[in-house]
Amino acid sequence: YPFTAKFTPDGRHVITPDLQWGEDVKGFLVGAPAGNLSVIRVSAQSGDNPESLHQVVCSAPVGVSPECLAISSDGRYVVTANLRHSMMPLGNDELTGGSLSLLTLDAEGMLTSHGEVDLPAMPQGIAFDRGNNHLIVSQFRSTDPEAVEGELAFYKLIRGETPSLKAGDFFVGVGVGPHGVVIVR
Repeated sequence: YPFTAKFTPDGRHVITPDLQWGEDVKGFLVGAPAGNLSVIRVSAQSGDNPESLHQVVCSAPVGVSPECLAISSDGRYVVTANLRHSMMPLGNDELTGGSLSLLTLDAEGMLTSHGEVDLPAMPQGIAFDRGNNHLIVSQFRSTDPEAVEGELAFYKLIRGETPSLKAGDFFVGVGVGPHGVVIVR
């Protein structure tokens, strides 16, 4: 159940998250297992061997229901925003927060997972800032029943051998139900 797709900045690969939803899943989506990312090598050469065109070169697990995807402008970092069970009604026993999955991508299209960060909200859009230093997450709603509007959350990208995401200490209220995030470069 691929939901969206994005080209890497160099145009050599397309990455798509698979939500694992479907007719054979409880409630079509509620019982979904962990999702995954597929990296597809795109061949732009007209003389390429047809068997080598547009091949899946890598697949990697991410969190449950990875609805959103961001790729850093240098093509090195990939993040999914995972719904988990954050779409359940407030008060429902199955309600959870969402999460972010952080991965690195090498030049050959291979992904390496660097874990998952819990969110106390339903993520709906994500984007890296211009310098690839922060990730901005639009949160449709919080799991806090007293929260009445959506917000933007900010995460610092910690680079290094084992990259991670560190939650910022503030949020920006943006009204009810924000979805996408677009950074104008």
